[in-house]
This record gives sequence, structure tokens and C-alpha cells, in this order.
Amino acid sequence: MALVSMPLKIENTSPSRVQHLVIVAGGKGTRLAAVAGVVPKVLVPVGGKPVLQHQLELAAAAGIHAVTILAGYRADQITAFIGDGSRFGVKAQVSVEQEPMGNAGALLQALDALPEEFFVLYGDVMLAIDLPCMAKDHIGRQADVTVMVHPNDHPYDSDLSAIPLQRRWRMPRRWTTPWCGKRSRC
Repeated sequence: MALVSMPLKIENTSPSRVQHLVIVAGGKGTRLAAVAGVVPKVLVPVGGKPVLQHQLELAAAAGIHAVTILAGYRADQITAFIGDGSRFGVKAQVSVEQEPMGNAGALLQALDALPEEFFVLYGDVMLAIDLPCMAKDHIGRQADVTVMVHPNDHPYDSDLSAIPLQRRWRMPRRWTTPWCGKRSRC
């Protein structure tokens, strides 16, 4: 998950300005096919409701007002489920890829229609995070991008993150405690 700011320098911003979430939901979910059948990954139920519903509820609870879903595989099912988003407390729209473009391709194609600041979340991710806290930190540091990663000992099940540590890229600090709950950094 990442919070992205465009353009790179933003003046006089406050955490309340990060009110948009982009959910990347274009994958086929081939590893889940034996369990999910022809249901898109974002609609696979976890705890009695689809992963997408968990994400939309997280967004609404964090004060995010608008959600864009970048869909590909079975986009019609995603669109039918989400509607206009009002039943989840957000305004939602689905942007459909005509051809698979990969995560970065779908996001780059959508950039012109997105606000300056937004969160990006993979559609098959379950998380409990204090999004306003993350936004506050991101804006306070005037960061170009803030990325949340977690330790992973299952490299065959998950993507791996790499952050190049060159002159322009640096990792000023690494937080090892969660963003949510009593140990919050805000």
C-alpha cells in the first residue's frame, strides 16, 4: 500500500486532504481459482464479507470520501457489487482495463483523473491501519511517496518490496510497530 502525492512538492496541506483511495483489482486470482472459482479476488469472502467490502469500510471509517477501483478480470462483478459506493459510505467508481496493464500500468493510466494525494491499496490485501495517521506523517514529512510494507517469510505467496537506497531514494526511518491501536505513532 502506498500514499502517493502528485505533484512532488505540495504546500499547506493537511491530513484531511487525503480523501481518495485507489484499489488495484485487475488480477485474475489464478492461485485462488480452486477456492474462489470465477469470482475476482476482491470479492472473495473473508470473515463473512468480500475483501473489497472490508477495504471500503476501512476507507469510510478513515474519512476517505472517494474510491476508484482499477478493475480488469470480471470487472462487471465488481461494478455490480460496489454500485455507486453509497451503501459503504463512499463515492465509488470502477475504471476498467481493456487489456491487462499490470499494477503500475493501470495506475499510470488513471493518474490524470486522480486528485493530487491518494492512497493506493492492492485489492487482495486485508489490513487494519490508521490511514489518517499515515497521511499525517506523509504530509508532515513532505514525502513524495510513503509505502507501508510488512515482514514476509512467504516469498512464493506474496510480492516482495525493494527500495533502492541511492542518492534520491533514502529510507529516513523504519518503524517496526503497527500504525494502528495503542502503539500508534500519532
